[in-house]
Amino acid sequence: MLSTRAAGCCREGTARVAEALQVFSQVIDRPRGQIVNCRTLLKEMVTDIAALLSLLRDLEDLVLQFDAQADGPQLIEAWKRGPF
Repeated sequence: MLSTRAAGCCREGTARVAEALQVFSQVIDRPRGQIVNCRTLLKEMVTDIAALLSLLRDLEDLVLQFDAQADGPQLIEAWKRGPF
């Protein structure tokens, strides 16, 4: 049986070790979580860019249909000179 003093030291030591393990696990787990978040965001970004490109293709098809209008050629030229 441990004396009161020894039991207090063990509890104190156990608490310190538990706290150190908790801090260590937070440090170790953080990068993995950040990497997973980065991968998830990258996948979402790739999906969003693909959707945006699809919308731009649809818009380009729509712009070309204005050729029969009076101002259609100007609109088409402005579209071609645009940043897309």
